Amino acid sequence: MEVKKYIIILVLLILSSCSSGRDNEKIEKMIDILFSQNKEKKVVKITAEKIKNVNYPIIEIKTDGILIQSTFLPMTSRNGYTNWTSGIGHLITMNGAIITKTNGMNAFLNSLEFNDFNPFNNKTNLQKLPKSLSKEYRFLEPTYQEKIIVVNCDLIFEKKENVVVLDNKLNLFKIIEKCYNEQLKFSSLYWMDENGFVWKSKQWLGNKVNAEITVLKTR
Repeated sequence: MEVKKYIIILVLLILSSCSSGRDNEKIEKMIDILFSQNKEKKVVKITAEKIKNVNYPIIEIKTDGILIQSTFLPMTSRNGYTNWTSGIGHLITMNGAIITKTNGMNAFLNSLEFNDFNPFNNKTNLQKLPKSLSKEYRFLEPTYQEKIIVVNCDLIFEKKENVVVLDNKLNLFKIIEKCYNEQLKFSSLYWMDENGFVWKSKQWLGNKVNAEITVLKTR
């Protein structure tokens, strides 16, 4: 309960700092959206009608772990990284379309770094994506020690697919990221447009947790 109160206060401060009195209804609607997705442990459909009056970026995350479904709101941004919060205390950090840190999602991801640059930063043109890359994951273990996993990844370009985002059907390029080392193999998926913007992804977060992220609103 204390975590929920903290998140509500934080969100209200962020939104009210750039809102007038006439925006109170929008703020209340945003709070309701943040909380409503976790009232029941089942996936519910988010429609454009529900969020049409909310003038802030919104992403939806579903996992096969402790977080069934939730919407996230941006809190702060710095040096290409954005911190996002859900309505019940889940926190993530993203670099473009990539989740680089989690809190409260049973993944215990401390950081994720690329060997050169993050090709899924929502700015890299599709034609400039590399065919391979390497990544370093750092996880917090129950003993509070850090576990480091380094993997090499191959990017496989698939044909375009229709992806539904809210009420819109987008024709996007599908990219499969196959990562591996001597002990581990896993894959992530990305659906991006020709400008390099990732509208949907399914990312490996470690600890048998995979997250499906969909961009509902960009502003």
